[in-house]
Amino acid sequence: MQSAVIAAFAHACSNAKNPMHKQCPEGSDSWCKYQRPISVGKNFKDSNAGLPKSIMNIIKRTYMKLCDQKLLEKCLHGKTQNAYESFSNVLWTILPKNTYVELQTLSLGSSIAVLLVNDGFSGIIGVLNELGITPGHYTLIIITASTPSELQLRKGSVCQQQNYLGKKNRANRKLKNNKIENKKGVCYKSGDF
Repeated sequence: MQSAVIAAFAHACSNAKNPMHKQCPEGSDSWCKYQRPISVGKNFKDSNAGLPKSIMNIIKRTYMKLCDQKLLEKCLHGKTQNAYESFSNVLWTILPKNTYVELQTLSLGSSIAVLLVNDGFSGIIGVLNELGITPGHYTLIIITASTPSELQLRKGSVCQQQNYLGKKNRANRKLKNNKIENKKGVCYKSGDF
């Protein structure tokens, strides 16, 4: 796995004068645009400028640290990021992309998102204390619940009503987003630039 990650770096740095595709996988089904034509006996003309050596030298040190075997072993299962816990998801849940907000609101929303991603809801207790607000009993129960199942048990019968309201709110939000998409087009797609 480590050699594949290093191959991707070399591939990105490659250019016509300095092809760096020796570590790229060979064969006609390779992801490398250089190795595919070579495997069927054709020449490859590289029009890509590649990364300049100065940039390559700056990035290489950090990139090699990210190629550490122990770090890569954590990624073996393939799902390295839970979509519900990703920063982008948390931020866009707090501040939807299709709603205009001022800089101060954006700054506050992103700060809350960072807090939630790093410390979870328990980080909010520290913020409340700094503001001189004493969290109530039920706030502490929900925030300090260690597992989702424990939280479900503590909620009791209120849970069914909240599930119904949550589904209703999600349906309304989806309807609103669909109307906006029909009017303006797609505002945000995961992974698109």
